[in-house]
Amino acid sequence: MARRTALKARARAARRRAAEAVAAGPEPVARPVEPDDGLRAVLDEELGRLPARGTVTVTKAGAVKNFTVRRNWAASSGGASIADFNGPDFGPACGPPQVIDTSQATVWGSTTGNDAGDPTNVFVPKFVVIALPAAVDVTDFAVDPTAGCGDGGSASTGDFRIETSPNGTTWTQAASGTFTLDDRGRLNTVTPTAGTQGVRFVRFTILGNQTPDFATNCPGGAFSGCSFTDLTEIEVHGAGN
Repeated sequence: MARRTALKARARAARRRAAEAVAAGPEPVARPVEPDDGLRAVLDEELGRLPARGTVTVTKAGAVKNFTVRRNWAASSGGASIADFNGPDFGPACGPPQVIDTSQATVWGSTTGNDAGDPTNVFVPKFVVIALPAAVDVTDFAVDPTAGCGDGGSASTGDFRIETSPNGTTWTQAASGTFTLDDRGRLNTVTPTAGTQGVRFVRFTILGNQTPDFATNCPGGAFSGCSFTDLTEIEVHGAGN
């Protein structure tokens, strides 16, 4: 019953998206070129790392290019997992694990209010907790706030908070901020100001999305962000202990 209700909510949102496209104009979509399958298998499955990218000019004498590879400790392929979340589970296609699958082509889709996706103008924060495979001294996070799962750009993450914990019980706010349209379609570096040592858990909370004037344009506005809120990817970088 709950899933049927959620599907009906998605159908309502599809109708709103058509109107949203007219009201807000076209929204930019940018996705990185994926590495070849062999490289992804080695880097993702064995190391939980993402490939570096760069330009190589090849001459007749050959060419040498040095890359620096850093580990993404939040990659599920490297041992990270989802320890907790709130809101509905639209998995497997749009569930919470999509934020740690190292793919910017998949998205965690959630709701702005109740689990059914009923439109609201009172945003209910949605969080996901990532269990890292080892204790990490964090240097930075990387976040792609872009909406997906059929939702318009207004459902992209806007206001956010990142907290860290050594044990999943005691939490420290490491960073907070706001993503905008310019941050969509890419991984944005977020530098922590506290809670960087010995991190075993990371909690990312969506405090608001990118719906214009959410409190006044919703629930009756022509924006899918009145019903849904999304997040594409979270990375955690640093040194393991």
